[in-house]
Amino acid sequence: MKRQMKIKIRKFNISYKLDLLKIFNSGRKTGFFGSKKIVKLKDHNIFLKKKVLTKKTTVYLGFIDNNIKPFGFVRFDKLPKKDWFEMPVAIYPRFYNRGFGTKLMNLAIKRFNKAGKKTIIAVVKKNNHRSLKAFIKNKFKLLKTKKRKYYSINKFNIKKEYYLYLKSNN
Repeated sequence: MKRQMKIKIRKFNISYKLDLLKIFNSGRKTGFFGSKKIVKLKDHNIFLKKKVLTKKTTVYLGFIDNNIKPFGFVRFDKLPKKDWFEMPVAIYPRFYNRGFGTKLMNLAIKRFNKAGKKTIIAVVKKNNHRSLKAFIKNKFKLLKTKKRKYYSINKFNIKKEYYLYLKSNN
């Protein structure tokens, strides 16, 4: 009988900056993020100062059992529209297809939404079937209209990406 692994989340703190960078770059290498270009530590530090340390972004790290190294992250980036956030997710490839990403997302959404009503969007590449499945399991809806204005951190490409959203029930 397989032992059930327990997933925990912790809010990001600066002591995990290298872990966050490694997880992010592992997502870049797979081609599931906007670019395959690896982010350098110098650029990562600038991102942290601009976004995370100024409260424009909230990051949760996922841990398995009592492991001290995170296996993935969920990030909530504030968008220009009031109470809208974009949610990038990344986990190390060795943890794919085990339900860890889905569970990490679920825990992070619950904790993030405790602060009030929010709309969370996600942009998923059309070839990233695992990610799409995880978002749908977490009750995200696929937006199928072409007439709507898309809010996103990066330019949205309707031919190559899905746009998903989740409205909190707080």
